[in-house]
Amino acid sequence: MKKIKIILIIISITFSYCSKEDQIIVPEVADPFSEFEAGIIRWDKITGKIAYKKYNVNEEITTLFLADKTTRTVRNLGICNLSNLKWNNSAKEITGTEGNSLQAYDLNGNHYVLDVPSAFNYKYYDWLPDGRITYITDPGYVYIEFSKLIDEKFNAQGIACSPDGKKIVVSNRDSDTSVQLIEIDIATGDKRVLKTEYDDSRGQIIYLEPVYSPDSKKVLFVRHWDVSIGFPSNDLYITPNISFISQGLNPNPDWSPDGQRVMWSSLNIPLFGGESKTIIYIMTVNENNREVAIPRGSNPLWIE
Repeated sequence: MKKIKIILIIISITFSYCSKEDQIIVPEVADPFSEFEAGIIRWDKITGKIAYKKYNVNEEITTLFLADKTTRTVRNLGICNLSNLKWNNSAKEITGTEGNSLQAYDLNGNHYVLDVPSAFNYKYYDWLPDGRITYITDPGYVYIEFSKLIDEKFNAQGIACSPDGKKIVVSNRDSDTSVQLIEIDIATGDKRVLKTEYDDSRGQIIYLEPVYSPDSKKVLFVRHWDVSIGFPSNDLYITPNISFISQGLNPNPDWSPDGQRVMWSSLNIPLFGGESKTIIYIMTVNENNREVAIPRGSNPLWIE
């Protein structure tokens, strides 16, 4: 009898966690391609809009979706093969790269190609609040539009602009043995190192995908450790206190508009076989809880 009681308690807890108050069933009318989309989205901890990509195995296509908390709908913005997704707040568009072009989707799903400077490096770029583009050239210089910011080359692995428009952060391999997060003052060109680390005998460390917090005071980034033995790791950290957040195989991190949460995607591989799933997670900063936001979504991008 004791065993039966324990089982019943566990079942009741499971059903209470999945109650209708915590979950919203997305109506089919909200998404013309609803068969591609997960049936249940958790909205209780989400603020603003989230754009994300999803690959459909049967159709062999990747689609860009927009999840909106206010209307509680998920919209299909169209087939999307873009990488390096960014939100351009000035133009209200989602941008990304494909081949040698920079392309964009507006919130109505219109898709178009953007004109960019000829020296633009299509892997590392970001948008300033005034709509200007900053990027790393192929030789390794930091540019804003057509102007070089400072006369120094970087072995860059990522770049981000602060929301206040005053700073740029570059993740840089300083040598064969060290990596740095370098912050550059746009007005003066002055630099300061936010974080530096040296490789050890176990493998190489790279800082990837830096993102400023909405108040421009912190930087969320991926610490990639390419170990010589075993699997590489991608861990999420925040400067200036370098607090460990979480780990995953393909984080793609971003901040919530209120700066209280971080979001990333992670490839979940079952230990004992089964289907691998890329899931978007949301977590409150400084709290050790993880919320499943969008099953089978990847490359999340928070939109104000």
